[in-house]
Formats: sequence, C-alpha cells, structure tokens
Amino acid sequence: MRILSRVYKSCLIPLLFLGLNSHAQIVDGSVTYALVDSKGVEFDAVQADQEKGMFFRRTVKDGNYSNFRLREFDRMIKQHNFTYQLLDDSLISTPEGDYFVVESMRSIASNPEDDVDYRKHPDWWTHRCDHGVNMSYLVGVAKGKISIVKKYFTRCNSEARVFKKNGQIGYEVKDYSKGGDQPQSLVYLLKDGKFIRQENGPYKEER
Repeated sequence: MRILSRVYKSCLIPLLFLGLNSHAQIVDGSVTYALVDSKGVEFDAVQADQEKGMFFRRTVKDGNYSNFRLREFDRMIKQHNFTYQLLDDSLISTPEGDYFVVESMRSIASNPEDDVDYRKHPDWWTHRCDHGVNMSYLVGVAKGKISIVKKYFTRCNSEARVFKKNGQIGYEVKDYSKGGDQPQSLVYLLKDGKFIRQENGPYKEER
C-alpha cells in the first residue's frame, strides 16, 4: 500500500493507492507516454494541477511529441478531486494505435454519509476500496485522437497486465467477480483496433 497526498486550495487530502504500480511515464519500444502539466512539465499524482488539468504526452524516438487531453479526466480532477496515474508497463504501441491503462483514486470520508459527492454518484460505490474510490480506464490513441476504450477496466481488488501469447497481444485482468479465493483470468485481445473479451480460466501469477 502506498499513501499519496496532494494539496488543493491549502487543504491536504490523503489518497490511498491499493496495490497499484504507477508512474508518470510508460514506454513501449520507441514510444513513450508521460503525464504533463499545462507547461509541459512531467508530474506524478502528487503534483496534479486541479485548476489547469493534465495532458498525455506521446514522444517518439526522434524527439517529436504530441499532447492529448481527456476532458472527462480534467472534470473529475477539478470537480471531484480525483488523481490519475499511468499503470507501469501497460503501454501497447502498434502501427494502428497506442493503448495504455490509467488508474484514478479519490479519497472519501470515513463516514460516507458526510461525503456529498460520494452519495451523488452510485457508480462509485462498486469501486470503493476502504476509504477511497479506485477506478481504472483503458485508453487508446489512434489517428491523432485520444479516447476512453473501456471505463472501469479493473475493480478494487483486481489488476491488469499486458498479455502476449502465440502472436496475440492484449491485456489480462485478474478478476474476482465470480467469488471465492481463486481469481479468474479475463483476456482482452487486440484485433483490428478493437479488444475482444475472452474468459481464460484460473488466473496464474506467472505466465
């Protein structure tokens, strides 16, 4: 468990990232993505700017770069105090497009009834982890545009990693939705710019 903090209008808000391995920069081959502020400076979740939002910077080997912005994330930062990070080793870069996982976190009051925003958003309840709301997104960049491919990609007690097997590539999610102590493997295989969801049996820590 890591405890992160950020300052909003002179108020210190603790954020709990449960089991996340996240940084401000991810790499796949010659392509790098980083979170940057409005001045182009890389930052981590602790330094995210509530008022000016954040950008995803795509840099290629020759140094050329492009900035992308998701207004939904900016809105969630400003209105609801969410923090965002890139999941380590989650970047898949292909000639057709790039894909990566973004994780978000928002603290809630010890007594949820004291948290007005939390009570107004019932979808947050299914993503509660102790005293925080933890949500993740599968994000894609293709043809010069950025978009959310899948919202709520993982849940509080699940995780995602890049999946490669027999020439196929995609993501594997550790899933507990069926109950019990044995997690199941959900695979999202990338084909022609789309992800195909498949059940993959019991989850194995090492593949």
